[in-house]
Amino acid sequence: MNLNFFLSKKIFVLFLILFSLTSFELLAANRFWVAANDGTTKYYDDTANWSNTSGGNGGFSIPGQNDIVEFDSGSSVTCTIKKGAKAKQLKIKNTFNGTVKINDGKTLRITEHLAIYSSSTLLVGTNSQLFTSKNTSWIYPGGTLSAANAKKVQFAVLAIQSGGTFSAPSLQTVFKGGFRNAGTFTHNNGTVIFAPRDNSYQIVTGGTGTGKDFYNVNKNGGKRLRINGDMQVNNLNLNKGVWNVDGNDLYVKGNYTARGTNRREVTNTSASTSVIFNGNSNQTIIAYHNSSYPSFENLTITNTSGVVSFSTEDVDIDKSLTINSGATLDIEGNGLEVATLVNNGTLQLQGGE
Repeated sequence: MNLNFFLSKKIFVLFLILFSLTSFELLAANRFWVAANDGTTKYYDDTANWSNTSGGNGGFSIPGQNDIVEFDSGSSVTCTIKKGAKAKQLKIKNTFNGTVKINDGKTLRITEHLAIYSSSTLLVGTNSQLFTSKNTSWIYPGGTLSAANAKKVQFAVLAIQSGGTFSAPSLQTVFKGGFRNAGTFTHNNGTVIFAPRDNSYQIVTGGTGTGKDFYNVNKNGGKRLRINGDMQVNNLNLNKGVWNVDGNDLYVKGNYTARGTNRREVTNTSASTSVIFNGNSNQTIIAYHNSSYPSFENLTITNTSGVVSFSTEDVDIDKSLTINSGATLDIEGNGLEVATLVNNGTLQLQGGE
């Protein structure tokens, strides 16, 4: 082999390696917020506010989709996002002690995940959007994600630690994976959509009550979603896939729809689960079933202020139907199959019958 050719080839390969590494460094960087506190509004898209080191000199490129963005002790000045912004990761540290604000109608897209630490806030403005695409985003103790007026917030997975707060959009929150709540979740009468990418995800509810309850919940996509903890919802629409209650109780204040493509199953065979209708006005149930998967394992009616009724489908209850004193269940002429009936209230076959 020609020696010159061999050396040229080695030099070319080495050049490619160095070029690739250099390109990667150019594409991926850390960016630190260092905006000066001079009384003027400081914007995300201004190079003067960014450094490549914590507390360093400004003048570096604004963050892009491959950059890790950090807000720390280098500046406590509010960061305002006035047009579409991107980051690979966004970390709002407890040493920042300030607010990152997405202006009304604007969008922040994070390629991977978000972390909000103590004494720091991410404020998503009216009709604005926040997207994270990969891994778990965290709201740590004392951290706040305020998005009540946002158009849409989307996560791969979100974990709220004890003392963390998420005020969800009154419109739409989407989880492409799971949700873990050990802190405070405020639903603001919004809709939460669970559309997990695979069968590994779960909802850790943290129980029921203030800071734990959901409003409207939709289950989309063909994958299984496991429920870990009792859960309170208003309207529940199980559109597709498997809603695995896994021995936990589900409380419904509004309407319940489980379509034919959905299965509700219990994997924790040592525990019994019940769907409990505890609203304060009329409620409807549409719960498809087949020979392998009944509509419910146990169904309990505690609503004493309205009538709970089967809307259009026969209902199959594997174990017990319990109607509490003062409560009314109207099967509206649909079929009912149940192993055990405990009726301390009123069971109507068709309207007033």
